[in-house]
Amino acid sequence: MIMAATIKDISAYTGLSTGTISNYINGKGNVSQEKQETIRNAMNKLGYHLNVAGRSLRTNSFKTIGILIPDFGNVYLLRVISIIEDSLEQCGYGILVVSYGHSPEKEQSLIGYLAGRTDGIIYVPSNMDSGFHRYLNTIRREKPIVIFDEVFDGINCDCIIVDSKEATENAVAALIRKGHREIGILLGPKGRFTTNERLYGYKKAHEASHLPIRKENIAFGNYTKSSGKAMCEELLDRNRNITAIFASGYRIMLGVLSVLCERNLSEEIEVFGYDAKDIEDITKPKLPYVYQPYDLIAKEITGLILKQISEGITDPPKRILLAAELRNI
Repeated sequence: MIMAATIKDISAYTGLSTGTISNYINGKGNVSQEKQETIRNAMNKLGYHLNVAGRSLRTNSFKTIGILIPDFGNVYLLRVISIIEDSLEQCGYGILVVSYGHSPEKEQSLIGYLAGRTDGIIYVPSNMDSGFHRYLNTIRREKPIVIFDEVFDGINCDCIIVDSKEATENAVAALIRKGHREIGILLGPKGRFTTNERLYGYKKAHEASHLPIRKENIAFGNYTKSSGKAMCEELLDRNRNITAIFASGYRIMLGVLSVLCERNLSEEIEVFGYDAKDIEDITKPKLPYVYQPYDLIAKEITGLILKQISEGITDPPKRILLAAELRNI
């Protein structure tokens, strides 16, 4: 019978101390990037599996779900988490919410931390490193993980995502129907699944209307107000003929509105926003925006994580695609 690899086996294979390896697995201490990669490779080579299920059995379950997000400034994520918290509370579970502050090293460390202290993990990823993805898949073999909002090839976890490709295509098509021909789009980081989906929807709407796709009308950044401002200013400086802007995130949208106000262009350039329910009535006319179904997203996430906890983790992982809604168009 082949015995499962242990921390001592990884130590012998890598030459690293068991303490260093334990710190890496449990998200403790400061393990260098080089050592992290060495340990990950050894875990995959030796077939090491985290015995997180055993920990839960010894403690008779934690009755806690971990939630890991990039930051606490994302209104959309906080709304979804609030609904998840209410749903889990009714099922006897509490939540432990932590942020990795867009740091890949902290993201990896906190995954290990939550794996050892919760019954399951709900998670918004941003780490694009394939080695980390293998590490995450190793944890997922014994610890339920549900991903939402962003996905990556190579991560084998159940995920819930909103169809932002269709939402963007429909939003841009609505602007085209209003007569706009020079439409800018402000996106998140290059290479991300969500960014690619929204860019594809933007291009598809233009192609359907036989409009040229101009590179100068496309800007990449991140989902912050400052990035939204910088992208908007860049866009307007490159093409003074723009009459509409699709802002693909709430804080990006805030940055756009700020720039247009500063430049006295609020009435000349139409903005199509994202998750703008709280501010839709501030602009005149009401701001058109993409509404993501918070309640349904939270319901699907809660259902998946609780099913995995009660029935076990099954393969292949599920990918659930939910439709967004356009409002005030």
